Amino acid sequence: MTATEKFNEIFGRQRDTRSPEYKAGVMAWLQHKFEKKEIQVPYKAGTCQFDAFFAGMDEGKSYPIN
Repeated sequence: MTATEKFNEIFGRQRDTRSPEYKAGVMAWLQHKFEKKEIQVPYKAGTCQFDAFFAGMDEGKSYPIN
């Protein structure tokens, strides 16, 4: 499975809508785990976007990587 496949599995079902920044955080974490890609935070600390990105990363961490 790839990071993109896992992302599509997570967001391809009926669920609450999430912001693009939140989804970017989930994808960043998945790419880090699947592809060993370095996480780069594209948002300034103290902004809502920054907080959403890290909340998305927290969700990403909750999924087992097999």
